[in-house]
Amino acid sequence: MRIVFLCILFSGLFFSGCSEDDGQEKTIDGMWVLKHSADKEGAEMDFDEDDVVWIFNTAQNSITVQNSVSTPSAINIYAGVPSGTYIYRIAEQENDKVLFIDNMKQGIFAFDKNNLVIRTNTSNDIVKVFER
Repeated sequence: MRIVFLCILFSGLFFSGCSEDDGQEKTIDGMWVLKHSADKEGAEMDFDEDDVVWIFNTAQNSITVQNSVSTPSAINIYAGVPSGTYIYRIAEQENDKVLFIDNMKQGIFAFDKNNLVIRTNTSNDIVKVFER
């Protein structure tokens, strides 16, 4: 009987540590690093750790963007907003959360595990994946 009790106890402890989100509320607040962008045509771009960083401050509804991808080419479409501090807002549209930066629609966003995924819904249909 003691062995059964110990097995139940240890299996409960083991599985309680396996939560996908570790009980953390999904929030946009804080720092996000752009890791990957892709469009519907199959073009993809990976980014280095410090290429594009977005820092959301939910208390002030501001976002600070650090974008070191400064070449005037198609790469900027994938890297997104230029460096600066902006006001952002989140709107609900047809059960989706839509991110606006300086009143410019950035796209629909969702959380996927530890990632922030933004889909532009433009003619290019670019998807940007940010990590914490």
